[in-house]
Amino acid sequence: MSGTPQPTEFASGSGRPSRPFSAAAQRILHALWAGTSAKFIRLSFVALMGALSTHPALAQTPSSNPDASPPPDHDQPAPEASVSTSSNAASEPANVNPEPVNAPAPLPTPSQSSTPPPTHPSPEDVDPRDPRNVPTLDEAPSVVGALISDVERIIAAFEDEGWFIDSEAYAQIAPVLLESVCRTPADQRLVALHILEHDARVDPERLFLQSAGELTDEVEDALSARRRWTALKLAMARSNECPFWSKPSADFTGRQTTRDKWAIHAEGGGLVSLGRTHERYALGGGGSGRLLIGRGVGDDLSLLVGAEVGGGADLNPPGDDAQFTLKYTAAVPLMVRSRSVAWHYDFELAPIALLEAENTNLSWGARGGFAIGLSTLRVRDFLPWAGAAITLEHYFPSGGRQSSQVLRGGLRVGFRWLP
Repeated sequence: MSGTPQPTEFASGSGRPSRPFSAAAQRILHALWAGTSAKFIRLSFVALMGALSTHPALAQTPSSNPDASPPPDHDQPAPEASVSTSSNAASEPANVNPEPVNAPAPLPTPSQSSTPPPTHPSPEDVDPRDPRNVPTLDEAPSVVGALISDVERIIAAFEDEGWFIDSEAYAQIAPVLLESVCRTPADQRLVALHILEHDARVDPERLFLQSAGELTDEVEDALSARRRWTALKLAMARSNECPFWSKPSADFTGRQTTRDKWAIHAEGGGLVSLGRTHERYALGGGGSGRLLIGRGVGDDLSLLVGAEVGGGADLNPPGDDAQFTLKYTAAVPLMVRSRSVAWHYDFELAPIALLEAENTNLSWGARGGFAIGLSTLRVRDFLPWAGAAITLEHYFPSGGRQSSQVLRGGLRVGFRWLP
């Protein structure tokens, strides 16, 4: 048989093909009918399943039979846009869903999801500004506490001088505060800023209005907290101005306090005294000086020990041969210093010895004392301060003298050298 199809020959007077070609024609028609029927059935099945998958009642219900959807037929051409099922529907396209029948429903967006967020977020999801995530000073690294102590100390010093215009105060604070900021690692600066931000969450202006326009202690505390946070934030914005020789260090212990560091203390001042020996009282005056070494313990305490010498004169009662009695003292003070920002409070015990110009025999005694001081900001390697002190001395009978008590008080100044 030739590969080229031949025209069909018909018998005269009839519409049927001639017999030589009737068997071949029947086979061709049968094949076309079978192929068309199979294609029609497949397209009808796909159209039916697509319609079911888009039905509202069945759209979210996956098929119970995972094999119900036939695999894609790569040997067949893509389905046509319309399938004629009857003479009335020939012009209406069938809704053929190109997606697999068993495709899962799309995941809900976060706004649509009803599942609550996890109780314990991962570290990268933690907002350090959230009050629940802000560490306390006890939990934060030591360098954070050192920076915050310096901020508190600097702000307190400027408030003591009389804070009025914010912009002028912050402009003067920045160079002083940058000496601490530049020495603090960048990540620890952020931790300190978040702690101060948490402390400054109370609005001082709102408190001021609620207190009927009175500058109460609560308003001043909130105002100081807001100033500390703002000052550190402004100084950090200028951290690019840090000199190249000022390097951040995780061992930074602060510049404005003796927090966690050794220091040498030099102190002295004038004293007024009132002495009592049995029923005899004597007024006097003099001065003393001391040199101590101390170690800061955290933000609040310092322990100090050292040596002190002093001298003065007591007025003798009328009728005595001499108008004055010169006296000299030596002591070994042991002191606990409690610090509160710019203020400090000293509690002291000391063994003490006394001698007189006319009687060089030693009298032994003990002393207890209290002092209060106010510090200024650091000047080079020194932290100056000034305050007042009061002591009570008791001398035991010794050195040819009777028991006596001496009350002393006066001004005291000093400085701490941070080597």
